[in-house]
Amino acid sequence: MILKDLRISPLRNILTGISMFVGIIAMISSVLVGTLGKEYLISVNAQMYGWSPTYSFSITGSDFQDTIKMENFFREIYNTDHFVAVTFSMLEEITVAPVASVSSLQDISDTVYKKTVPVDVVFTTSTYNKIYNLPMSSGDWFDSSEINKTLCMVVNKAAQNYFDTSYAVGNVESSLSLTPFNVVGTVNDGTDIPTVYLDAHSIELLVPNMWKVKNATVHWHSEAGITMRQMYSSLHDILEDTIGAFLLSNK
Repeated sequence: MILKDLRISPLRNILTGISMFVGIIAMISSVLVGTLGKEYLISVNAQMYGWSPTYSFSITGSDFQDTIKMENFFREIYNTDHFVAVTFSMLEEITVAPVASVSSLQDISDTVYKKTVPVDVVFTTSTYNKIYNLPMSSGDWFDSSEINKTLCMVVNKAAQNYFDTSYAVGNVESSLSLTPFNVVGTVNDGTDIPTVYLDAHSIELLVPNMWKVKNATVHWHSEAGITMRQMYSSLHDILEDTIGAFLLSNK
């Protein structure tokens, strides 16, 4: 009976088969697009706000200039069982400029101030890229194991054109001294604002004239399911034992 029906209207059956095939492909495609679209939105959101759940806490009134207390603070932050990063807002504006090499600074120190580039400067810790979705386009993010050895800078893709060398210098408004940095990587942070990232711990240890902190923000991402209240309590204890602070939860 089936063979008879196929012989009677072969064209109609071919068209029906094609329609069914197209329908199946369309259904599979819509599922894939929906899945990929969801993953893309999650990825973009993580670049802006951190992997969910991420909470932030503002720190003000701390003794940021006390080296010993700051070292204890950084150690306690690194020793938490969660992804915790800190960003610091500075009292003075930081300007940066690319240089051909560190050895050339003596020859160009008078002109390098004219080559500063318009970028945002983010002082943060080495765990920042684990909380926010910051894939590396090239090179590496700074590593906490290198803190005592070198000053590192990571630039985003929007700032990449400014830094066509592996070296840069930084300067604060109140000083004429130039601080050399190694440009170690380029990161895709999802923003079109030229931005450079500096290792705050290295700055605190090695460049005291640049370490003039106004306030700080702690970014805390936990995969262990702890509550914001527990994060706040833990962070409050860390601050009490180290630099002290007024602590405010932002999210």
